[in-house]
Amino acid sequence: MAVGKHLFQWLVAGILVVSVSGGCVSHIDARRQFMEQVKEGDYVQARETLYQVGGKRKIDFLVDTCDMAMVLSRSGRYTESNKFLERADQKIRSYFTKNVSDVLAVIGWNESSATYKGEDFERNMVDILQALNYLVVGNLEKARVEAAQVNEKLKDFVMMLRRNGIHSGFTGDPFAHYISGLAFEAGAMKEPPGSDRRNFLLDGARISYIRSRVDYNRLGGRYGLSAPPWLDMDLENVQAQLCNPKERSEVGRPCIEDGAYSEIVFLLGVGLIPHKESRKWVMSDGQDTFVVTYPEFEDTPTRVTNARVVFNNGSSSARISMVYDLGRIAVTVNKERTEQVKERAVARGAARYAAKKAARLAAQAAAASARNNSGGGLFGAIAGLAATAVSAGISIAEAVEVADTRSWMTLPDKYLMSRLKGPPGVYDLQVQFIGAGGSIVNTVPVKANMVANGRTFVVLHSSDAMGPRRTRYFGPRPAGQVETAEGGEPNADDGRI
Repeated sequence: MAVGKHLFQWLVAGILVVSVSGGCVSHIDARRQFMEQVKEGDYVQARETLYQVGGKRKIDFLVDTCDMAMVLSRSGRYTESNKFLERADQKIRSYFTKNVSDVLAVIGWNESSATYKGEDFERNMVDILQALNYLVVGNLEKARVEAAQVNEKLKDFVMMLRRNGIHSGFTGDPFAHYISGLAFEAGAMKEPPGSDRRNFLLDGARISYIRSRVDYNRLGGRYGLSAPPWLDMDLENVQAQLCNPKERSEVGRPCIEDGAYSEIVFLLGVGLIPHKESRKWVMSDGQDTFVVTYPEFEDTPTRVTNARVVFNNGSSSARISMVYDLGRIAVTVNKERTEQVKERAVARGAARYAAKKAARLAAQAAAASARNNSGGGLFGAIAGLAATAVSAGISIAEAVEVADTRSWMTLPDKYLMSRLKGPPGVYDLQVQFIGAGGSIVNTVPVKANMVANGRTFVVLHSSDAMGPRRTRYFGPRPAGQVETAEGGEPNADDGRI
């Protein structure tokens, strides 16, 4: 009877897992619909679709919150986006301040029934996206704070990984350093030449630019990163303004008292980040299967692969260059982690394999008992189901086991940068998102107010929607001009996630 009792518990657990998986079908379908809406740039409907499922399962809180934040940022609701990102940041902090060993034990091999804690690069992007949002609304100080946090958190996390026998090659984020430098320098432009505040900000920019260049050079080949062409020029400009005559004379370059200028900086997210698929290694002894599942990133099909910035009359275009290959980072980090945790996963699979062998013997015994009507009605039915599964060679454990394929899917595949210098004023521009064959997928009209001795930041993300998009405004608004975000101005922060 003890055998029958244990079999009953095992089968009920299996049925519960199947039931939970079945209950997630609507969640999966809704998320698939949500991503199609994001790809087509229908951000209003995408928000509503995510509201239907977001926050329904506590284990999905992080991914639901991050996706909502990105949709809000894509639609120009930068302040609201940061509210969601702050929630995500607080949750991440709570995940990694308790049960650290348990958390790290499943990194790179999470089960879909566990709380999703994010990939390394996703946790970086929580702060990076906040920094980008702050740049757009002109809060340079908060942008610097968020950008600086990226590498501080990454350093701590890398150390935690090492203490748990996992080594990560992605130990520094050059894009975060670069954003920090741009924000520092933009702040310095607003200060009087030679003032202590200006020199403090310029020195912060100098340090950030140097760190960015070091990380681009150190990580570039492995993660597809290369320093943008402006980085060395930015560093040269702040060094000249910090003005140590002796050092400058050694390199044959003079100091300059005021290196400020007027500029629009474009940071454009194109495509969609690769998504996770469940993969498995399967071994068999002729009766039972030994299954190990793992997640693997695959390209997400999108129409947009590039972008360019042109004047409205099409007379000229600004140079553009990649600054952050997020998709390449995701794929590479995942492969690194998979190689290192494979042995742990195999050990776990071996334990399950042994349990399945024991369960098969118990199922056969229970099936015989059921045929003799020795079990109760419900137990007999369940045991009969088990016997049928066994005779058909079906493994319940294999049927329901799947790698965790959750991820922050609304992130772009890569970020591109373009820069435009000129006299102050409102510029009529176009951001053209380009397909693989060079054709224009869609055009976003941009009105950017280039301020005197300062930087205006334009952050946009591509969609696959064909044709023109609505005009987007960046920089200080002319008197009387108010921009309406897509979908009007209802309060998106209504507690539904």
